[in-house]
Amino acid sequence: MANATRKQRILSTTVQEALSVTLASGMIKDGGFADGAAVHVKDVQVSSDGLLARILWEPMDERYMADDVGRALRRREGILRRHVNSYLNQVCVCV
Repeated sequence: MANATRKQRILSTTVQEALSVTLASGMIKDGGFADGAAVHVKDVQVSSDGLLARILWEPMDERYMADDVGRALRRREGILRRHVNSYLNQVCVCV
């Protein structure tokens, strides 16, 4: 995101923080990603209109299989999206 706007950078950082906090809290229960402990959010790329985000993640360490973690994240996609949206609404990203 070398050419990212200020808005994109702020949203990217905030979404990454929201995902990291949500996953680390263990609120999202799924054995496929050890209730969040297996996931490291590397980067978030936000579209120019701020409506879409690409999440780049990796397993926390070699104990976790990327395919298993990926399936678990897809299973919990809706609840993760709701938690991120709630987090964004609470911190009021006003740019």
